[in-house]
Amino acid sequence: MYVEDMTSGPRRSPAFTLVELIAIIVVLAVLAGVAIPTFLDLSARAKVSRTAASWKVLSRAVNQYMIDNADAAAPNVNDALMPPQLDPYLMNSDFSRTPPVGGMWDYDEWSAFGGAGVGLRVSVSITQSPEPQSIFQRIDAIVDDGNLSTGMVFHLNAYPRYTWRVR
Repeated sequence: MYVEDMTSGPRRSPAFTLVELIAIIVVLAVLAGVAIPTFLDLSARAKVSRTAASWKVLSRAVNQYMIDNADAAAPNVNDALMPPQLDPYLMNSDFSRTPPVGGMWDYDEWSAFGGAGVGLRVSVSITQSPEPQSIFQRIDAIVDDGNLSTGMVFHLNAYPRYTWRVR
């Protein structure tokens, strides 16, 4: 819009035109369309990395405890708790909180159950996680073989839990 000024001639008003505003909105929408999926993937990758690292810490703690205690495993405790006997081995990590992928930690010692029929002695599971199976496949790819039906990390479809077979 041009305003006539008698002293200096025509000049432009300081307001944006509709076309300029639409162009800015389109550019911002394109940037958001690129940035949001990238941010969501970074968030998922962070969950995967933190969960894989936590499982490794727990595995090392259990193995070190068993080495120090003549191959005896720490006894079972309730869901969402780690045995207090593992505290000195957990390097000040807080496993009383929710895992990075949600749900609960669950420690199980299986010797009283004959290895649970799958050769287990000790396992650490994540139960009731709201994350999709694809997140756990990515975790499995970091710590094991990438296949949730084989290896040290597995998922039995009948149960809402993902388990790391520690020993």
